[in-house]
Amino acid sequence: MVFGAYAIDVNAKSYINRLFLLTTSSLAVWSFTYSIASSAPTAEASAFWRCMSVFGWGFFHTLLLHFALILTNHRFQLNKLSRAIILYLPSVINVILFAPFGFLAEKQYEMVPSDFGWVNMLPANIGQIWINVYYITYTVITIVLLIRWWREIEPDSPLKRQITHFLISMMFPFVVGSITDILPGMLGLEQRIPALAIPFMIPSTISLFITLRRFGLLLERKMEIPLLPEVGKSTDEERMRLFETAAAIFMIGAVGSLFSGYFIARESLVDELLLTAVVFSLGIFLRFIPLITKNHTEQNTLFLIASIIGMTFFIIKDIDKGAISVWAVYTIFLLYTVVLNSDRHVLFFLWVTLIIQVALWIAYPKVHAVVDNAQYLKRIFIIILSYAAVRYLTNEYSLKERGYELFAREQEILEKISSNFISVTTENMRE
Repeated sequence: MVFGAYAIDVNAKSYINRLFLLTTSSLAVWSFTYSIASSAPTAEASAFWRCMSVFGWGFFHTLLLHFALILTNHRFQLNKLSRAIILYLPSVINVILFAPFGFLAEKQYEMVPSDFGWVNMLPANIGQIWINVYYITYTVITIVLLIRWWREIEPDSPLKRQITHFLISMMFPFVVGSITDILPGMLGLEQRIPALAIPFMIPSTISLFITLRRFGLLLERKMEIPLLPEVGKSTDEERMRLFETAAAIFMIGAVGSLFSGYFIARESLVDELLLTAVVFSLGIFLRFIPLITKNHTEQNTLFLIASIIGMTFFIIKDIDKGAISVWAVYTIFLLYTVVLNSDRHVLFFLWVTLIIQVALWIAYPKVHAVVDNAQYLKRIFIIILSYAAVRYLTNEYSLKERGYELFAREQEILEKISSNFISVTTENMRE
């Protein structure tokens, strides 16, 4: 989903970028719900999350075929409503049948524990047959379209090599998924291994992203270099990049927190989902701050509020452990205040951070905590996100430096032209 967020971030108006975001989002939903289903505490909870996964796999293969139609410039394009209905109708049927409280939801899963988590032991029925037909049909059509297009491309061209890699990344998960997900049910065998198609679909999505970007299908917004930067003031372009980067870090931090808290530390799923939802929503909110208001002071205030809320939620989540690792998240927010150029907001954020730490000191003067795998993983996430913030600041000042250099060069050229013009007299003008 990170690649999809990047695509929509660089150009939200591009149709290809929006479609790519939907594709990666469906894969993210698919993988997330399956991972929760495999590690759920009860069979009922596992079956519920497997039902929720229909919002991922139920659309992913359709969106991938949609991409293949665009990539190959096939004559069947969705420029008519009837064609869009034909392409996406099976996905709608998937939701109607297999979503929670769907017609076949209760009859589709018989979850039993295994060494790999909960697996579905229900033999193939009408619902599974429909899923197999949908999966095989859409995947085969996608691969056939790409192969036909691949054969028409000139040999030894960069595009052909890239499409070759993409085809391999597509066919491999298709074969693996057929062996692990389809054949056991059709042959009446017990499925003791988890579905492996999902992790192998991730490389194909990454390959698709590289192909689209390399050959100009993912439209990107050009980064502007300020030719006359104002001292002590940040431009709208700089602030836009600030909120985009901060939003991405919030979202990545939310996912990292869920991974370390639930899958590693085995904390409460409800608590972890609540924290993830809040922080992820704050990330989305940060992305839209420049659209909410153009006033820099108001933008600074909104950024400050979002940062304090996010930091507070992280600390409250681990308050019984003295926030042993997450207390350092304030450094990430503090780094971004450099671009805000507001001493009042920086000082206010600093005072709030200090007050929170003093309050923790008073409430929990002594805390005995275990530094386990989850805590180490949280520290790694914080270090990586801090590095991303530092790199962002470095790039910003590099852009400013280039802007000053270009401005100085222009001034030097203008000075030479002006001096030559001033030195013109009636005598040397004739020469």
